[in-house]
Amino acid sequence: EVLTKISVPRMGKGEGAGYAKLVQPASRYAIVGVAAYVKLGADGNVAAARIAVTGAGPKATRQSAAEAALVGSSGDDAAVAAASAKSGDDMDYLGDIHASEEYRRAMVKVYTRRALAKQQTRAKVLAAARRLFSEAGYEGATIRDIAAAAGMSTGAVFANFTDKSDLFREIMTDDMEALHAAMRDAASRGRNVEDSLLKVFVVGYTFYKTRLQLARAAFSVSWDKDGGPTLRSLSPTAALQ
Repeated sequence: EVLTKISVPRMGKGEGAGYAKLVQPASRYAIVGVAAYVKLGADGNVAAARIAVTGAGPKATRQSAAEAALVGSSGDDAAVAAASAKSGDDMDYLGDIHASEEYRRAMVKVYTRRALAKQQTRAKVLAAARRLFSEAGYEGATIRDIAAAAGMSTGAVFANFTDKSDLFREIMTDDMEALHAAMRDAASRGRNVEDSLLKVFVVGYTFYKTRLQLARAAFSVSWDKDGGPTLRSLSPTAALQ
């Protein structure tokens, strides 16, 4: 058997992921690597979590106990600490010239915390950016303002996003995918073509009515000579074809 394709769906609203690793300086391979994925429910608590460790043992290992400690919690620092404490408890470890078994075991917990923190950082930056873009528009919201609103440094923002336009595109992509899904659902419930079109237009109008300031920012940026073409390619009508 030959693996020919891997499809990774884009994360939606309330979803985030992070990866942290202890690097072997010469090879750049992970002495310990931890990948974490978290999905928040409608109540703001963690609805699903996936945590996996690589490099520390002979194979990549999922951390079910750590995941269980996180699910149902608010995802705050205490919950992250509880999940990190359980990470790596039930797995085999490698020991070599680069790191002992004991060291790798300790670092799994440290890097689980860091991977989860990265995921939280990205989510906080996106939430703060969405709020400021809605209030001040694209030009009025600066990276410094977004970082301050998220309670972190500008370096933390740039660690997750290339620049302000990259951050704005991420928000617009989430919105366009949500609008696309809502339009498809509305169209499928129409009694005929005319009714389907009416329902699609109602969904679009309602969607933008609740996001007027953000919509204005999107329309402004969409005709910018630099970022406009990329943003216009996110149109949900193209995805409906």
